[in-house]
Amino acid sequence: MPAEPTAPTAPRRPLLRRRFAHALMVALLAFAFFRGALRPAWIDGESMAPTLHSRRPRFINLLAYRRSDPQPGDVVAIRLAGMRYLLVKRVLAVPGQRIAFRDGTAWVDDQPLDEPYVVYRRPWNMHELRLGDGEYFVVGDHRGMSMRRHTLGVVARARIVGKIWP
Repeated sequence: MPAEPTAPTAPRRPLLRRRFAHALMVALLAFAFFRGALRPAWIDGESMAPTLHSRRPRFINLLAYRRSDPQPGDVVAIRLAGMRYLLVKRVLAVPGQRIAFRDGTAWVDDQPLDEPYVVYRRPWNMHELRLGDGEYFVVGDHRGMSMRRHTLGVVARARIVGKIWP
């Protein structure tokens, strides 16, 4: 019996092109996602210890506050000069609230804040201030250093770029 003719095999190039196109699309989507939704950041400094440690990578969720505003307790990234230099701090008070420090304890609207994340505490004192529209009060978790050495205070909503993701 004569051998049946075999169909010619299709060249492999279209398959390779499809795989390359698929890999390129995944890479572009990943780039866009990490550029527009999550941004990697390195924590440098001890102001958020022991919650966040220096020289450890974290991600900033850039979409977290598109439809909502920061809430007390949120750890946020704050733009200083562009997206290159950011501060990482915790929100203690939101617009319309009053905040003060008395002997190291934060008081918001005449109520002491329960802050289990604060391990190191010095007797900070600050007169009460009321936050205006679009103003947030932020501070680091490491309160064992002098208040003068700490970057804290009122921040405009426009400077808060996202929420620190675990």
